[in-house]
Amino acid sequence: MSFQDEYQKQIEQIKPDGYIKGRVRAKLREGERPAGGKPRAHLLRNAVALALCAVLIFTVGFAVGTRRAKRTALSFTAVNTAASYGEVYDAIKAFVPTVWDRARNFLPGIAYKSSTAENTDIAVAYPQSENGVVATGVDEAETAAADHSETTKQVEGVDEADVVKTDGKYLYSLCTTKEQGNGVRIIDVRGATPERIGMIPLDNTYGAGDTELYVSGDRLILLHTAYPNRGNSRLFGVAEDGIGGSAACRIEVYDLSDRKNPKELIRNEQSGAYTDSRLIDGALYVVSCYNVDVNGVSKGDHATYVPSVQCGKESAAVPAESICVYDHCEMPQYTVVCGYQIEDGALFDTKSVLGGSFTVYCNTDNLVTAGYSYGGGSGDKTQIVRFSIGDGAITLRASGEIEGSLLNQFSMDEYKGYFRFVTTAYRETVSGGAVSGETVNSLVVLNGEFKQVGAITGIAPGERVYSVRFMGDMAYFVTFRQVDPLFSVDVSDPAAPKIIGSLKIPGFSDFLFPFGGGRLLGIGRNADEATGRTDKMKLSFFDISDPAKVTESHKTDVDAYYSDALYNHKACLVDANQNLIGFPAYHEEGLRYFLYSVENDAFVRRAVIPVDQDEWDARGLYVGKIFYIVTPNRLLYCHFGHYDEMKEITL
Repeated sequence: MSFQDEYQKQIEQIKPDGYIKGRVRAKLREGERPAGGKPRAHLLRNAVALALCAVLIFTVGFAVGTRRAKRTALSFTAVNTAASYGEVYDAIKAFVPTVWDRARNFLPGIAYKSSTAENTDIAVAYPQSENGVVATGVDEAETAAADHSETTKQVEGVDEADVVKTDGKYLYSLCTTKEQGNGVRIIDVRGATPERIGMIPLDNTYGAGDTELYVSGDRLILLHTAYPNRGNSRLFGVAEDGIGGSAACRIEVYDLSDRKNPKELIRNEQSGAYTDSRLIDGALYVVSCYNVDVNGVSKGDHATYVPSVQCGKESAAVPAESICVYDHCEMPQYTVVCGYQIEDGALFDTKSVLGGSFTVYCNTDNLVTAGYSYGGGSGDKTQIVRFSIGDGAITLRASGEIEGSLLNQFSMDEYKGYFRFVTTAYRETVSGGAVSGETVNSLVVLNGEFKQVGAITGIAPGERVYSVRFMGDMAYFVTFRQVDPLFSVDVSDPAAPKIIGSLKIPGFSDFLFPFGGGRLLGIGRNADEATGRTDKMKLSFFDISDPAKVTESHKTDVDAYYSDALYNHKACLVDANQNLIGFPAYHEEGLRYFLYSVENDAFVRRAVIPVDQDEWDARGLYVGKIFYIVTPNRLLYCHFGHYDEMKEITL
């Protein structure tokens, strides 16, 4: 096979992971878009092409080194607690700087970040003393028990950070625009007309696309990465040119007792770029990835190779007994996990693992981090670590490796003490001296010690996983190359999971959302059945009332080619109780917010609402009977069903 043919074959099989796609989208948002609201298509293509090339280099380079290697679904990998800083130093010095290490020094803020890809289905009510809401044009008696939407999340009781939040009385909107400056707008929605009453200004170290927030009671928490070239972190010294400096994850806690004058209570930092976070019953868990410059390590200076945590004015290196090291760690990169009390920002606990992470799964009992493993002659793998959590405490419980890579956080799940993973791996075969290869998918079930108890391997050869949804004893996932196979898997017996149904239709779903009534909502793209070439967006309803006979009960085309909802589940408003499905997407005439409802199991388009081209982080939400579209610059609002009567205020 010629190089050109091999190149084409490899490139067709590559799908950028959630982190790469997230960085591409962030860079596109930072740049200017042409008048008329359309994104510059060639910029998108070029950016994605660069990302694909980067992935291709790793894929091809890795594959060459792993020909003829035997693949297994799981191999146990020990993570050992360090006995001393000296042991950590020896592990760091064992690394030889590579081209990748040097490249990371030029981009110190980059870490494997989940898209933050990555599901959600269950709304969780924030604890608050009052439910009273007075929404536009609705009397107080009607709104006394008004409901409100929440950030789309994966697990009940586990909140996820976003750029917009509401507590049913106020809206909190993050803005990082050149025109209005960086800040969080606080909007009172209890009166007849929404009113901006407060503002939290943000300093210039904030970067577009990497800042998120939580609101719980009278506390607002901001999380972001402080990049060396945008301002010095208090934890780390930074070279004048920013090269070789370290990014720091910043956590700021604000008192909202007086919404008109919010007060900063404490500012914390932990080593590394912000990766992900979860908020559970007043405890905030934050994960960051800290890259060590192996050329600058000094044995007598712990700060050169050990992560640190600063709470307020107190700063300290992570204790050696709180650092764990993989037996065959392949990158000088730490996963730093910290638990904070949001009431006062105090540090509950911290653990660090020498081995980076790109995505996080978290429920109320466990936090699982996952990171790529590229070497060792055994194929591409994902290293996984399980921490038990509770009341802020973080305890290492298990570690291991699974074959292949994860799509996003929805590729992981825990149910009844068993952990389930859906992966895609690249496998090579040698026949008559000729080398060929293809992708292959697996579902792996592990026990609490991360020992394999069951697996299905060799699923859909030549395709890749595009979306996953675990629902108790069932798992649903979509693979794609030319058509969209939706697999239904019975995992009620962890030792013997089995595929009980599959449905092949053109296109694919990027996210799957339970929608009640035995229905699964798919948000994705159409594709040509013969060539696999993608087209406009689509919505699909899958009837899963009989998992062994899944059908596509209804489908509608969306007049848009691109949406953040294809890569970020938080951009989707999916509320079966209110019968709402909404998301921002690029229409031929510019950015629009699409809003659908469901009648007789069919999609009904309710509105296509114009949104300014620089308001890509638009979020749809509701409080009481009022529907809102919140953007960095404006607030649009109207009564349910009166979407042609949208009013707006400038934020």
